[in-house]
Order: sequence, then C-alpha cells, then structure tokens
Amino acid sequence: MEKSKREKILDSALQMFVENGFEGSPTSKIAKNAEVATGTLFHYFKTKEELINVLYLEIKSQLISNMKMRIDELPTIRQKLEAMWENAVKWGMRNPAGTKFFAMFGTSPHITKLTREQGFQGFGFAVQIMQKGQEQDILKDVPIIMLMEMVGNMIHSSTNYFLNNPEQFENAEFRGKIFLLLWDSMKR
Repeated sequence: MEKSKREKILDSALQMFVENGFEGSPTSKIAKNAEVATGTLFHYFKTKEELINVLYLEIKSQLISNMKMRIDELPTIRQKLEAMWENAVKWGMRNPAGTKFFAMFGTSPHITKLTREQGFQGFGFAVQIMQKGQEQDILKDVPIIMLMEMVGNMIHSSTNYFLNNPEQFENAEFRGKIFLLLWDSMKR
C-alpha cells in the first residue's frame, strides 16, 4: 500500500531532522525529499514547529504501542517492566532514526510543553504498573516521574548499546543482565 502524502512528509521530516537538525532542515527540502510540493506540506502542517511536534507524538505513539505488547499477559511487576524495556529496545533497534530523534529532540525547545504532556499521557499504563509495584512494596518509594525517567534513560542507553552491538542482543542471558541494572535500581 502506497504511503499517503502526510506519511511521506513525516518520514522525510524524520530523516532530515536526524541528519541535519531542526535549523538545517528547511521545509522546502523536507517537501522535496518527500516528493511533494512545499504547499502540500503546509496543507498538512502550518509551520515547521507544528511538523516536528506532530512527528514527536507520532514516534512516541509507535514506541508506546510496542512497549505495551503482551505486558497484560504477564503476572508480575518485574516481568511487566522487563517486557516493557525489551519491547522498547527492540522497537529502537528496528527504528534507529526514531531513537536518534528522541536523543536529539527529547529536551529540545522546539517540542512544546503541551506536546511533551500529550506524549507522556500515553505512558499511563507504565505509571499504573509502577504505582502497583510501590503499593505492593516491590518498587522503591520515590516519585513515579523519577522511576519513569530512569526507565526512559535505561531504554535509551540499552538501545544505543545494542545498536552498536546487535549480536549481543540475541543473547537472552546478556539481555537479562542488562535489564537487571535497571531492576536493581528500582526494586526495594
């Protein structure tokens, strides 16, 4: 199935932003790379700022969908958190441009506070798991936002490591050791 013009623009923007940064990615080049007219880009996105914020939410949504896969089937907090971590790392390895985008623009002033808040809302499932873990005295009693930051940072560093060492990701025992770094920092 052929991609829509909107999808082509988002794909092009992702490629351009990770290769050239925000300032180095004029909308004219994004449109040309997407093989659409610049006016078409502005039909879908009124400004480059709107484009990058929509792209942020689209990529975040893909990541969240992958993180949630099969976690409801798992009985323990630890298993759920390990599956979330592994699902996110797998997604990042399949989507290195998305991984680089988050590294580059995760704290960028081009991403609005509202966009960040909207992106965080999708992690409600993870917040609930962590709250349950705290209620059951499994996880440390620290603010959930701190636990979320730790998980996010560990996902990022694990993904980068495995992108550079993909053969090690195939080793389940080694993956388990890497997850233990996160688990040991969270558990009581």
